[in-house]
This record gives sequence, C-alpha cells and structure tokens, in this order.
Amino acid sequence: MNLKKIFLTGAIVVTTAFTSIGTAQASIIFKDVPTGHWSYKAILDLTSKNIVSGYGNGIFGFGDDVTREQVARLMYLQLKPESKENYNNPYNDINDHSTNFKKEILALTEMGIFAGDEKGNFRPKASLTREEMAQVLTNAYKLVAKSEHTFVDVDRKSWSNKAISAVQSNKIAAGTGDNMFSPKMNVTREQYVQFLYNATLPYEERPGANQEPKRFANCKEANDAGFYDITRDSPYYGKHLDRDGDGIACEREKSGK
Repeated sequence: MNLKKIFLTGAIVVTTAFTSIGTAQASIIFKDVPTGHWSYKAILDLTSKNIVSGYGNGIFGFGDDVTREQVARLMYLQLKPESKENYNNPYNDINDHSTNFKKEILALTEMGIFAGDEKGNFRPKASLTREEMAQVLTNAYKLVAKSEHTFVDVDRKSWSNKAISAVQSNKIAAGTGDNMFSPKMNVTREQYVQFLYNATLPYEERPGANQEPKRFANCKEANDAGFYDITRDSPYYGKHLDRDGDGIACEREKSGK
C-alpha cells in the first residue's frame, strides 16, 4: 500500500472527544492503565494537557489499537492549527457521517501531515500501523534522520524507510526486538501516546538518548547485531569499519562476515 504520508489518529474516544482531566485525577479515572507500565507517565502527562482522554467510565482503552481518525484528533489537539470554516476535502470516505473528526483530518491534511491512499481514501476506522506512525510524526515534527535505521525487516525502497530512520535516530521509537521494526504491526493507544510524548521531549530527555552507542570491533560484529551501510554521520561509524574509505562502513554487499 503506497501511503506516502499516512494518517493516524489518537483521539482516544469513539464518539466523545477529549475531556479535561488533571494529572492527579487521571491515575484514578483510567482504571485499566497499570501504574507501573512504561506508558503511564506519558498518558498522565498528555491527559493533564487535555490532549488525551478515554472511552469514558474510567476506561482508557489500554491495549486497543489506535485508529487513524483518533490519531488525527490527538495530533490536532497537540499541534493546535488555526481553525477554518472550510477545508478542501480530497478524500472519498471522509464526510459528516463517516467520522466525528472530519475537521481534524482535513486540517492536518492541509498541513501536509496526512495524505490519502492510492484510492483517495483516508480509512478513518482503520488501525494505525507502526510505519504510518513513523511517517505522521516525521511530518508533524519535521524530523530529519540522524542516521540510517538498523532494522532488517524494513525495505530500503519503502515509502516509510526515511521516516523509520528519523524516528529511530531521534529516539522517538525503537524496534520490537531482534533488530525488527515490524512496520505493518498495529499501534496500540498507549504506544502512540508514548511515541507522541517522546516527540515532544527535548532530545536529551528521550529514552536512550544518553546511552553511549556500541562500538563494533569489526563488520562481522556489526552485521550480527543488524547494522549495515553505516554512514559517517552515524554514531556507530568507525574508520576501521570503512574498508574502502567511501564514508559507508560495513556495506551490505561488502560486509566482512
């Protein structure tokens, strides 16, 4: 599917928008969010800012997939674009009956954050995938990749390749294990809140930002860890790994396993 810019949604409601909940209240209201979970702080922070809310009755929807229309709502509340009376609507499936977040979807489309699929549809009820998440956050925050991503399951020719490099190198999203990014995997509501929260933090406060990158002794060690085509601007680059001196170390076709 050739979704060049992709849409996601993060309004955490079906028919209800976001409600005003203080940080102290949130821990009580969201009965389904474990207090020890890694996303707990992010959920409380964005809830206290009136960006995140739940289904009602104290339920956040922990573990549920986040939908594209929900992400549109969440990003609209986070970015606060200037409201207009009328928006251009390029989508076949967006109207007053298909979604409660028509304004949010169209506003963010005009900002270049979202775009449609090859059939001209937004698919508001569809779950957001990890590669779509990467593209949306890259568009929203104008992220520039600091280095190539290190994932073995992401096609270098994919439309999402640069965005995935951007979210990894900017410490917004990591992989799912075994050097995998799992680009087609759906994003849950708590995961998207965490990704968005990470994007709003100063770089040095993001998870893993202060960790010293691993220094590889040779290309076999780098390749075994899932690192190929390491460019000179990558923290993993080393002259001893760049055998031909072209600025790209441990190239896939030249790797010295």
